[in-house]
Amino acid sequence: MTWILALLGLYITFMRKYVARRNKQGFNFNYWVKDNWPELSQSVALLLACMIILVSKDSIIDLNAWMAHKFPALSESSFNWKWIVSFLVGFSITEIMYWLNKRKRNWTKENK
Repeated sequence: MTWILALLGLYITFMRKYVARRNKQGFNFNYWVKDNWPELSQSVALLLACMIILVSKDSIIDLNAWMAHKFPALSESSFNWKWIVSFLVGFSITEIMYWLNKRKRNWTKENK
């Protein structure tokens, strides 16, 4: 379930970017891949790394215990924090990759 939620977060972010695109004409998958391949490949690679760390049996990350320690009011909650964090990782990684790539492009243009 954690992998599905992470991929769903990734999908939602890319769909938000697609809806907000400047060119509102028909969808061209080849153009989209060519235009977004750096963000897509970096997002997927970072998502895989984060999810492997998060769901590994050898991982000592216990999000339920950590949240109960940091937020005692939530200690009695029945949230599965690993699911919530998985979705947020998938959702936020794409945003971070878009921001970093846009910042790099702007910096490159300014310093030419």
